[in-house]
Amino acid sequence: MIDHFGIQVSNLETSKVFYQKTLAPLGYKIAFDIPQAVSFAEPRTAPAGDFWLSQGDSLCF
Repeated sequence: MIDHFGIQVSNLETSKVFYQKTLAPLGYKIAFDIPQAVSFAEPRTAPAGDFWLSQGDSLCF
């Protein structure tokens, strides 16, 4: 089971809008929205969110 995951995006604002629309039918809403990251959660999950987006351009982990 995966608890949470995140991806880096080149444009956080554009990606946030895209994922808000994409995840809405699944019941996901924004849980955290800070300048460098945003997280999404659905009602039955932990309040911190289980899908994270962060601003960045690194391809290495």
